[in-house]
Amino acid sequence: MSSSNAVDVEKVTMLLDALAMATRTDSAASRARQIDTSDLVPLVPLKKQPVVATGGIKLLVKPKLGANFNASAPTFKPLDSTPPTPTPVPTPSPSEEPASDVRFPSRREASESIGNLIRDHGVIVLKSLPILERLAAMADDSGNADAREGALMTYAALCHQGGAAIEPFMVPQMPLFLERLSDKTPNVRTAAESAAMALARLLSDPSVSRIMPCLLSAAIPSRRWQTKEGAYKILTLLTETCPDAIRDLLPEIVPMVSDGIVDAREEVKKVAWEAAENSFSLAGNRDIAACTSSFLTCIQKPKEVPDSIIKLSATTFVQSVEAPALAVMVPLLIKGLREETVIKRKTAVIIANMSKLVTNPADACLFLPKLLPRLEQAAKETPDPECRGVCAMAMATVKRVADEGATLAEEGGVERGGGGGGGGRKVLSESEVIGLLSRAVTPALEVPVLDEAEGGEGGGEEKQEVESNLPIPTPTPTPTPTPTPKTTLSVTDPFVKTSLEFAAAVLVKAAALSARQIGGAAPVSLTVEEVLEKAVKPYLAHLVFSGGQIFSSSSSALGLQQKKTEALKQVAQTYTDLYLAATKPLQVDDDEDDNGIPPLCDCEFSLAYGGKILLNNARLRLRRGRRYGLCGHNGVGKSTLMRAINAEKVDGFPPASQVCTVYLESDVDPALAELPCVEFVFQDPTLKTKAVAPTEEEVVRTLELVGFDAEKRQMACGRLSGGWRMKLALARAMLMKPDILLLDEPTNHLDVTNVAWLENYLSKEIPHVTCLIVSHDSSFLDTVCTDIMHYEQRKLRYYHGNLSEFVKVKPEAKSYYTLQAATLRFNFPKPTFLDGVTSQEKPLLSLKKVTFAYPGAPKPQLVDVTCACRLGSRVSVLGPNGAGKSTLIKLLTGEMKPDKGSLVKHPHVRVAYVSQHALHHLEDHLDKTPNQYLRKRYASGEDKEENEKVTRKLSDEEQRALMNQVWMIDGQKRILNKLVNRRKKKKSFDYEVSWQGLSSIEFNRWITRDELIERGFEKLVNEMDGKILAEKGESAARPLTIVSVEQYLQDFGLEPEFGTHSAIRGLSGGQKVKLVLAAAMWHCPHLLILDEPTNYLDRDSLGALATAIKEFEGGVVMISHHNEFVGALSNEIWDLKEGKLTCHAKTKEGEGDAK
Repeated sequence: MSSSNAVDVEKVTMLLDALAMATRTDSAASRARQIDTSDLVPLVPLKKQPVVATGGIKLLVKPKLGANFNASAPTFKPLDSTPPTPTPVPTPSPSEEPASDVRFPSRREASESIGNLIRDHGVIVLKSLPILERLAAMADDSGNADAREGALMTYAALCHQGGAAIEPFMVPQMPLFLERLSDKTPNVRTAAESAAMALARLLSDPSVSRIMPCLLSAAIPSRRWQTKEGAYKILTLLTETCPDAIRDLLPEIVPMVSDGIVDAREEVKKVAWEAAENSFSLAGNRDIAACTSSFLTCIQKPKEVPDSIIKLSATTFVQSVEAPALAVMVPLLIKGLREETVIKRKTAVIIANMSKLVTNPADACLFLPKLLPRLEQAAKETPDPECRGVCAMAMATVKRVADEGATLAEEGGVERGGGGGGGGRKVLSESEVIGLLSRAVTPALEVPVLDEAEGGEGGGEEKQEVESNLPIPTPTPTPTPTPTPKTTLSVTDPFVKTSLEFAAAVLVKAAALSARQIGGAAPVSLTVEEVLEKAVKPYLAHLVFSGGQIFSSSSSALGLQQKKTEALKQVAQTYTDLYLAATKPLQVDDDEDDNGIPPLCDCEFSLAYGGKILLNNARLRLRRGRRYGLCGHNGVGKSTLMRAINAEKVDGFPPASQVCTVYLESDVDPALAELPCVEFVFQDPTLKTKAVAPTEEEVVRTLELVGFDAEKRQMACGRLSGGWRMKLALARAMLMKPDILLLDEPTNHLDVTNVAWLENYLSKEIPHVTCLIVSHDSSFLDTVCTDIMHYEQRKLRYYHGNLSEFVKVKPEAKSYYTLQAATLRFNFPKPTFLDGVTSQEKPLLSLKKVTFAYPGAPKPQLVDVTCACRLGSRVSVLGPNGAGKSTLIKLLTGEMKPDKGSLVKHPHVRVAYVSQHALHHLEDHLDKTPNQYLRKRYASGEDKEENEKVTRKLSDEEQRALMNQVWMIDGQKRILNKLVNRRKKKKSFDYEVSWQGLSSIEFNRWITRDELIERGFEKLVNEMDGKILAEKGESAARPLTIVSVEQYLQDFGLEPEFGTHSAIRGLSGGQKVKLVLAAAMWHCPHLLILDEPTNYLDRDSLGALATAIKEFEGGVVMISHHNEFVGALSNEIWDLKEGKLTCHAKTKEGEGDAK
C-alpha cells in the first residue's frame, strides 16, 4: 500500500474502541453529528503486545489536552511506522458527567467504517493495524456483550467489503461465529449469524473444504441447538453458492445431516432436513435421482427401509458410481442388509451392480469396505441358501473392486487431493505447493518506481476521497517521501504466509474438483488462466507492490495498476511452469523417438467402464501421419477407448476446435436406410456437426475414389453389403478432412480385394492422417501399422514397427499373430443322433435350383443355386462384397423364402445361425446379464428368436387364410385348431390335429406331413418339429438354472464375472460375439452357420473358435474374409460370383473339382 493512502493508526484504534462503547446512538440525527476530536483521546495498543479486552463499559470524557495530542493538526503515520505509546484513559468519577456534545460513532457506524477502510485500502491494512487482534479479544470478552456484538458486526462488514482477499483471515473465525450463535445475548446471536452467513456467501468452491471441519464439529449432538441450527443453515446456503464443492464433500456431509434430521429440537430438524434435501440432490447420478428423497425418509423413519430398497432395486445402474452417489446410498444399503431375507437379497444385488460401476479406486477404498462385514455376515447367517449365495456373490464383487482400488493406491495411482496432475504425474503435497507458490510470488513483492512517462499525477486526490469515508475528521497529510524501490514484504512474514497457505490449499482443491468434473481419479494440473483466476488474483493480489513509497512526483495509479496486472500474470505463469517441472510424469516415455514429428495429442488420463478399471494414469501420444495398432485381449477396453475419444471424454485430448477426430462407423441409421448414398452423406448428422457440409461434386468425387460407380451411388445405403457400408463410412469420414481417424475393426465385412484396397488407401492416399486402429486381422496390422500401442498393466506402451516387430519384442503376445499360439479353448456341445442319418456325407440341408431377387431389384441376386450341407461339411463361402453371400445363408436357414426352387431340410435337423449383424439381437437385452438373456431366450424349451423367423411365424393374413380352410372329416366340415403331437410313419411323420369347437381327443385325427405342407401348414409343422426337437436334445437334459448356464457360458470363454454378474451393456464386442455364439449353440445343433464370425474376436478367441470348429461333430458353413481362419478349417469352397454359385471340394493344395 502506498503512503499516499496511509491510514492513521490512531483513527482506526478510535473506531475499534467505539465498537465496545455502551452508548448506542443509531438514530439518523445522531449519525449526522460529527465528533469533536479535541474531546477524544485515542487508544492505541502497543505494537506486537498482547491485546487486552476492553473488559466492560468505557466512557471517554474530555480530558485536559496534553503535548501528545494535537487536535488542530494530527499527524498521519505510515503503515510501517511504530504506533505511538497509548495515553491512559482517565477514570471518571461519579460526579463527572460526559460532555453533552461528545459522540463516538455507533457500533454499526464503526464496523461499517472499518469495512470501508478495507474496501478502499485493501487487505494489506491488516498487516500494520491491530484490527484482527483487537476484534479477536473483543469477540472473546465474556464480560462485555457490546464488545462481542461490535466485533461480530465488524467481521461481517469485513466479509462484505473485503472480497476474496479477506477469506484467509476470516475462515479461521468460523468456529467463533458458530459458537457465538448460542450466546446468551440476543444481539450477539444476531451479529454472529450475520457474520457467519456473510463469510459463507464469500466462499468459493475450493475454499469450502476449509470450513467444513468446523461445520461438522458444530453439528455434533452435544453442541447447543442454536449452533447446530446455524451450521445447517450455512450448509444449505453453500449447496446453492458452491454446489460442486458440496457434492465432493457429501461423504462427510451425509453422516452430519443424518444426525440432524433426528435431532430432539424441531428447529434443528427443520433446517437439517432442508440441508439434507439440497445436499442429496447434488449426488450427480442420474440412475438414483428418483430415489434420493426415499434415502432421506428412511433415515428418519427406519420402517420405510424396505420400500426404499424395493424402489432402488428397480434402478438400472448405467452411469459410473462416484463418491457422492455412494455417500447417499451406503447408509441405506447397510440398513437393508439388516432386514428380512427378501429385502436382504435385493440389497445384495444392488450392491453387486453398484460396486461394479465404481470407477474411482479411492471411492472403492473409502466406501466398499464398510459393506463387506455386513455382506459377510449375511452370507454366513441368512437361513435361505439362495439368498446366502447372492450375498456371497455380492461380497466377492465388492472385495474384488475394493482390492483393485487398494492395489492401485499402493502403486501410487490413487491420490485424493494433493495438488498433483493426473495421468502419471508426481503428486505434490500442500506444503510443496506452498513452496512453489512462494518462489513464484517473491519477485512480485519488490515495488517498482514509475517515472513521468508512465503516467501523470493524481495520487493525492485519491487519498482525499478515500479518507473522507471515515466518520472522523480528515487530518492534514504529511508530505510524500522520495520513492525508493524496495521489497517491504517477505514470504516468511506471517501475514504473507497466511495468504500463501490459503491460496495453495485452494489450488490443491481446485485441481481435485476439476478431476472430479471430468471423471478422473487423480488431481489434474491447472492452466495458467485457472491459476490466475482461482488463486493469484483473489488471494495474492494485495501482496504485489504492496509496501514502501512507490510514486514519484509524476507517477499515476493507472501505470502501477498495469504493472500489477502484468506481475500477477507472471506469478501465475511462473507457478505453472514450476508445477509442471516438479510433477513431470513418473512413467517411462516409450515414444521418445519421434524424429521431430510434433504430437497431435499428448495427454494423460484414466478410463473405466462397467466397474472395471481399464487404464489408470495412462499416456496417449499420437503423432501426425503415424498409424497405431491398438492391441490387447478382449475386454481390456480398446473399443471403449475409441468411443471415449469420440465422445470427447478423455481428459486432455484436444477438442474438435483444435484437432478434427473422426470415428469410423459402418452402421446405418434405420431412419436413413432408404436414402441413396449421396443423399445419405448430406443427411448424416455427424458430418453436419463435425465439418462444413461438402458440395455435391466433392461427395461424388470422394465416393468414386472408394469405388462407388453411378449405379452404386444411387442405391439405398441400407441395401449395401457390410463391405460397401464400410467404404461409405470411410468416404464420409474423409469428407470431414480428419487429423485423426479412429478405425474400430475396419476390415470387418471386407473381402480380400477390398482389404488390399484399404491398406493402400491408408498408406498411400492419406499418409498425413494419423490413424488409431483396432483390428484382429494380423496381416492388415502388419501391412499398415507404423507403431503398436499395447495395453500393459493398465498403461499404454508404445512399440515402433508393425505387428511382426512387436512380437519379436513381446513373444508372449504371439497369439495376436498366429492362431496356433492361442491358449483359450471353446467347447461346443455334441449334436444329438439323427434318425436315418448313418453317414456324415448325407445331406441335411440343401437348396435346389433356387432363384431369389429383392423387391424392386433390376435383376435377381441369386440364380439357379444348388448346394447342400452335411455333418462333415466345413464350407467356406467366398465372393466379393455385394455378391449375395449373406442372402444365400438366409435362404439356407429359412430366414427368407426363394422365388423359385426349394429348400430341403431333414425334419430333425437343428441349425444354429450367427449372422454378421447378430449383435443387433442383443440391443433389446442390454440391461440383462448374459445368464439372464440365455435363460429367458430358452425359458419355454424352444428358441424364441428361432420362432421369430419368417419360416416359423405366421402373419395375420396367413393366420386368417389357414384357419378358414375347411376339412371334410367323417362327413363333417371341420376347421383346424392346432397340431398337438407327432408320430413316426416309415420315412416321414404324421401329425395329430385338433379341431375348432371339438375339445375331446376322440375327435382328433392324424394327418400326414406331406398333406399338411401341401395345404399350406408348413409353418405349423415346423413349429411342432421344433418343440419335439427341444424336448429330445441334450439341452433338454441340461437344467436352465443360473449355475448350469454359468458353467455353459464358461465353455465359450465368458467367465462368471461377465457371464453372470455383468450386464450385456458392459461387454466388449468380442464378449458379445461369444454370447451370441453360445446362445445359438444351446440347443445342441447339427449344423452351425457363421456369417463373419471373426468380427470383434481377438486372436486368442479366434484360435479357440478354430479349434472348437475342428473338434465339432456337426457341419459348419462359414462366411469370412479372414483367410488364415477359413483356410485352416474348410474342406469345401462355395464360390459365389455374379449370382452364380460354384461348389468345390478343397484338396490339400487348396484346389478342387467343381460339383
